[in-house]
Amino acid sequence: IARDLQRSVLPVDFPDLDTYSIFGLMESAREVGGDFYDFFERSDGHIAFVIADVSGKGVPAAFFMAICRTLLKTIALFENDPAKCVRQLNDLLSADNEQMMFVTLFFGVYDPDTGLVRFVNAGHNPPFKISANGMVAPLPRSEDMAVAVVEDMDFTAQNLTLDPGDRLVLYTDGVTEAFNPEGEQFGDDRFAAVLSGETDRTTAGAAHATVEAIRVFEAGNDQSDDITLLVLHRKAGKQSDA
Repeated sequence: IARDLQRSVLPVDFPDLDTYSIFGLMESAREVGGDFYDFFERSDGHIAFVIADVSGKGVPAAFFMAICRTLLKTIALFENDPAKCVRQLNDLLSADNEQMMFVTLFFGVYDPDTGLVRFVNAGHNPPFKISANGMVAPLPRSEDMAVAVVEDMDFTAQNLTLDPGDRLVLYTDGVTEAFNPEGEQFGDDRFAAVLSGETDRTTAGAAHATVEAIRVFEAGNDQSDDITLLVLHRKAGKQSDA
């Protein structure tokens, strides 16, 4: 039941439009995991998107994930400021958190016309930006705390502009913390090397290529954590930009 609940809240239709495309996938280490991703269009035409990793595994994490996703989507439909969205989410989740669970997340709002992304990174892995020329670099790390740890926390909104051809690759630590039989981690450098060869692929192709590279690296080793990816690609801006 928990597995079906978790799968039911993940998007299954991925837009591939003239201005942008987006694709996500999740492979749980167990039947039920604590990762999730989501995206949806707001009334102003902007795209809200999130990737998150709930502490723990199993049924408790799945239910906490579903609550977190539902609350964030409800808030983001009516609040424009990403920092205020995450603050409200934090206050709601912290108020009745007897299980002492928490969630790291990267939440952003994307304007397809200009390429502007306004985002909050609450204790999560910084995404990688793939420039149209193939350069791969992580976004700066954030000092903001994970959500649901302490009430009345402020969060910092930051801005990023995606130029036509740029991609933003969001992920959870199941990607970089995959292990091979020798106990080595997949790590940021291997991940960046995979992404540097994906400039001509679709968003789905970049995500699947990452999973394939992890499987080769693991060489049959058991998956240690949920593997979740969300890829946003800006294809073009307004007609004047094109």
